[in-house]
Amino acid sequence: VLALEPGIILLDEPTASLDFRATRNIEELLLELKKQYTILAVSHSLSQTRRLADRVFVLNDGRITHELDRFHLQDRDVFQKLIEEIF
Repeated sequence: VLALEPGIILLDEPTASLDFRATRNIEELLLELKKQYTILAVSHSLSQTRRLADRVFVLNDGRITHELDRFHLQDRDVFQKLIEEIF
């Protein structure tokens, strides 16, 4: 797929059900790939999102309700307020 030079790489839970070693390998690959490609990934792992994402879009009922940049990703208070607002 990457041989085709895609404009965007779409990933849905790219490390779901993988062990620690495989997850780490995938994350290292994604960190390299994001230098060259736009990656749009769905993840339920907050820790993984913090390690990999530059921006996060929160969806609720199929709509983008929030956008966070890489600096806000590290702020636990921002996430807590976001969760309280959504749920």
